[in-house]
Amino acid sequence: MWKCNKCSAINESEANFCAMCGAPRPKAAPGQERQKPEPARAEEHVPPHVPPYIPLEDKAPRHKRRWVLPAAIVLAVVLIAGLGAVYMELQYRKADGYAQNGQWEQAYQIFDGIGWYRDSDRRAQEAAALFTAAPDSPIGEALAPAATDDNGELTLAIPDFSTRKPASIPESTVNAEPAPTLDGVAIGASLTGEKAPADETHADEAPVEEAPVEEAPVEEAPAEVTTAEETPAEKAPVEIAQTEAAPRTVNTEINDSRIAAGAYHTVGLMQDGTVAARGDNSHGQCNVKTWTNIVAVSAGNMHTVALTAEGTVLTSGDNTYGQCDAATWSDIVGISAGGFYTLGVKSDGTVLAAGMNVYGQCDVGTWSGIASVSAGYWHTVGLRADGSVMATGYNEWGQCNVGDWSNVVQVSAGRSHTVALCADGTVLAVGDNEFGQCDVSGWTDIVSVKAGVAYTVGLKSDGTLVTAGYNGEEGRCSVGGWSGISAIAVGGYHTLGVGADGSIVATGWDKSGACDISAWRLSEAE
Repeated sequence: MWKCNKCSAINESEANFCAMCGAPRPKAAPGQERQKPEPARAEEHVPPHVPPYIPLEDKAPRHKRRWVLPAAIVLAVVLIAGLGAVYMELQYRKADGYAQNGQWEQAYQIFDGIGWYRDSDRRAQEAAALFTAAPDSPIGEALAPAATDDNGELTLAIPDFSTRKPASIPESTVNAEPAPTLDGVAIGASLTGEKAPADETHADEAPVEEAPVEEAPVEEAPAEVTTAEETPAEKAPVEIAQTEAAPRTVNTEINDSRIAAGAYHTVGLMQDGTVAARGDNSHGQCNVKTWTNIVAVSAGNMHTVALTAEGTVLTSGDNTYGQCDAATWSDIVGISAGGFYTLGVKSDGTVLAAGMNVYGQCDVGTWSGIASVSAGYWHTVGLRADGSVMATGYNEWGQCNVGDWSNVVQVSAGRSHTVALCADGTVLAVGDNEFGQCDVSGWTDIVSVKAGVAYTVGLKSDGTLVTAGYNGEEGRCSVGGWSGISAIAVGGYHTLGVGADGSIVATGWDKSGACDISAWRLSEAE
């Protein structure tokens, strides 16, 4: 605001000339110079955002991008599952390593933690039982005693880890009534190749040609059979007269005692009576080079047993549970090595046992009239001279339910199932059938049968093989191309076949070289 000197008009604007008279604005007094206001700044111009031009044909419709999220979820699940599978496999192999080294406590802890993976639950049970039965086990003394309940069933102190409850096993069928006797049978010289007890050999034993016989009522053989003197080396085809079928001649050339398969090792009887072994030797089970004058071999889980011509027994390998304490045995005509125990059949038909007995698998002291035995992992099966069968030991899957079997000429005990060969060439089976290892009802014309871990192998009269059960990645049942086989052996995870010339074929688990035996030549069939 300023006052015009000419017309005294008051100008409120900051103009330099008076709005009334046009006179110029007077100068300000010294010290009161007019401050010119700063000119207003023009506002900065910001251009609006314009999106880049995209041709319509390059734009992806929204609905075509909806698969991205589900695909990402699926990929994440697959990745997690894959990592989990790798972890489980590593844990399984770690526990398997502990088991092979006898570190059962560590093996149980890992197997129990991955119980749903593969056969970990079953192997956890094995590891727990073995750890409990160990002499230095801190819990062995507390769990070892067993008690019999009011129902007459033996309640084991070792729990069944699949149900977390104590497992019960029916009492042994040792005193069970024998099945009807066979007319003129000397099953001691049966397909297993074991020697028959001398007092049960038929008096008129001689080679008999097979011939068709008209069906007719057959009188039951007398309970006592006369004996004819013969040397242990003498063997001849034996004619078996069935009570309900035509007689059938047993092929005594089937001598399975020449070859044996353990869990991870193989044992063979050479032509000069010596023994060879290949595979896992972590417990010395393959230290058999010095053995001579051997007539039969058998392999357990981690030990090896051999029968000498003098009727004594040689052993090597793991002896944690006393399974190799058979040096004092004599007059033995048949042997069988189980999981962690050993059986021997004497010439009088009684049975000896040494080793782990946590499930009663060695409770055979009262058995009599036995022609041959088969030691499984935790259960024992015995074949009587009259063709009946008895069993004792772990019976969780019913593998000991053989009391009604008759007319049997060979038995074999696996880890959790039992098979038997009848005189008519058919096969019986009981026990765990998770993988179909007991699906043998349709087999015919069988001359030898063996039970392994979750699988069964049968040898037909034409030299071919049939199998049932778990084949696994290692191919333990891959025997379809085999022919000309004269004897078989089944281990934990591998299968062996012997040719007529003593050569051997093998299939299955070969991590330790148990199947690397193609150069062997076994003794000829007796």
